[in-house]
Amino acid sequence: MPSSRHLQLTAGQERQWTLSRHGFGGQGATDLEQAATQHMGLHAARLLTPFVTLHARNESFVPEHLQQALAPQGHLVKLRCMRRTLHILTPEDAVVAHVATLPQRRGAYLAELRRRGLSTAAWKRHRDTVLEVLAVSPTEYRALVAAVSGAYRVRGGSKVAKELAVLAVKSLWEDGALSAFNESTSMHHEVKVFLRAEHHRPDTELVNPSLSYQDAIRRLILRYFECYGPATFRDFVWWSGVRMSDARAALDACLPLLTSAKLDSHDSIMYLRADDEDALRRTPEISPTHTALTAYEDPSLKGYHESRRRYVADDAYDSLFNSIGEARGSVLVGGSTAAIWTWDRRHGRVDVDVVRQLPKRSRDAIADVTAGAEQFLRLHAVER
Repeated sequence: MPSSRHLQLTAGQERQWTLSRHGFGGQGATDLEQAATQHMGLHAARLLTPFVTLHARNESFVPEHLQQALAPQGHLVKLRCMRRTLHILTPEDAVVAHVATLPQRRGAYLAELRRRGLSTAAWKRHRDTVLEVLAVSPTEYRALVAAVSGAYRVRGGSKVAKELAVLAVKSLWEDGALSAFNESTSMHHEVKVFLRAEHHRPDTELVNPSLSYQDAIRRLILRYFECYGPATFRDFVWWSGVRMSDARAALDACLPLLTSAKLDSHDSIMYLRADDEDALRRTPEISPTHTALTAYEDPSLKGYHESRRRYVADDAYDSLFNSIGEARGSVLVGGSTAAIWTWDRRHGRVDVDVVRQLPKRSRDAIADVTAGAEQFLRLHAVER
């Protein structure tokens, strides 16, 4: 169990440890599976986020490799899971994440069904039709909705039929019965194609897996503290979207495998995997010149909430986070936010706003990494 005498860490040690674990500073993953494993999934709610995330950690990353990994029979899985958002995971982590977060996602689509006043019986018929259509071949999303909504005459006409079809596809995807992939050859554009999950990855069972909900949450919390520790319990609850009571029970069950820690810059108790304690003790302070580019909604920032001020000063907080709490693309210097960058797609350039005073050496380093991001985005800016 965590000792009453918590592991004492400096903010500089934590920043060096976490950024190294996430592939920065020459520690980039050698393959896509390793990168996904390092973060317990790559955040993918925005099309460009996983591509820029991988580029920032490994300049030799080729976008086509990720597209191939997500295609049918590929070795990575994209699904909605933590906080009902898209992540790219290994098959093993996908099962854990899916089972642990299914109640929050299932509850959301059932609530939508009730809110719209839609017939449960009609919705179930539309679900059956989705599976019948996809038994023949993978189908682009809009074509799938059109085919399913046109299969029945329902009270309320075509508008209600389309609502039922959309919710049928969404609910089956949430349940794990469907998979989706991007058929576009460009990382800037999406042509979403759906297929039955067993046709996408026959070896990954998301519907009725042997893993129980309670075991899944325990595995998820251990994977979280392996990837993001030291972090707080509330960080995990926010990151995962798991109910507080279920998360607390999982934490209590996993305490023998965790070490508690305190940062000199944060009051709350934090946790990490006990296996990592010795290595973390030996971790040096981060270099004040350490420079790392992060993507919009980068997992290294998205993984925290209660303790997110570890990587941003108070006067730069509103620059880093938008009005709904999403983390903008940034550059960290010495482990702390130093600049915000945005991709101007229309003009094919990266715009940079430095948010704190820095020596010329660090300003030059920011210019270098953002120029690299611009070159990466421009090189692969193909419309279709």
